[in-house]
Amino acid sequence: MRRQRRARNRLVLPFALASLVAFVAIGVALSTMVGRRLVERQVAAAEFHAQFVAETILRHELRPRELNFLTPLQGSRYEELQGFVDERVLRWPIVRLTIWRSDGMVVFSEDPALVGERLSLAEPLKQAFRQSSSVSTIMAGADHHGPHPMVKHLDTYVPVFFDAHERGGIPVAMVQVSQDYAGIQSEVGRLFRTVTMTLVAGLAFLYISLFPILFRVSRTLSRQNARLAEQARERRRLLDTVLRTSEEERKLLAAELHDG
Repeated sequence: MRRQRRARNRLVLPFALASLVAFVAIGVALSTMVGRRLVERQVAAAEFHAQFVAETILRHELRPRELNFLTPLQGSRYEELQGFVDERVLRWPIVRLTIWRSDGMVVFSEDPALVGERLSLAEPLKQAFRQSSSVSTIMAGADHHGPHPMVKHLDTYVPVFFDAHERGGIPVAMVQVSQDYAGIQSEVGRLFRTVTMTLVAGLAFLYISLFPILFRVSRTLSRQNARLAEQARERRRLLDTVLRTSEEERKLLAAELHDG
């Protein structure tokens, strides 16, 4: 009985360890895939939010004359638009808004010192002007213009066309909407923890539920191994009997031939 238990343990333990490794590998792969999907979904939601702000809220506040000449906003008009942006646009996670001209001129910024400055265009901003479509990129604070750079942010460049109903052609300006990436990361982390806990619980339940099946299989294999061992011993006994009988017959035949 003790020998059968040891034999069963030798069957159960390797299978259990192999199953555990397989479940861990599957869990890590699924968690990585889920985390990547969650980041993509949150970034897509942030891009949609930025497009809605630029194309719906801000677009109707800009006057046709301003879009036609696109000169840096100064004086009372700057203060008016600044008040509108502070009240209607700069709501978390949006923390910064800038309007660019294709030559790098800052038409509007919440930092008045930047208005009228001609700065070098970042590559995503150039790409947005070339493609006449929205482009998003994750940037560090050191790459951002302004007196209060953020640690990490998601910049979405949304093109603005002279005709709000016509999206083709060359955009007259580009609205840069900067969103706090820490908020996106916290939301992704919360969803990732929820999904991971559910996944771990499911895999643990599946792993534990395999043990009764594993023990039944191991007992069946142990019984089969015991029967095979008994059959092997029986065959050896039969073989020994045949050999002894053959040897006795050989000796008897030799004795008869000698007597004859």
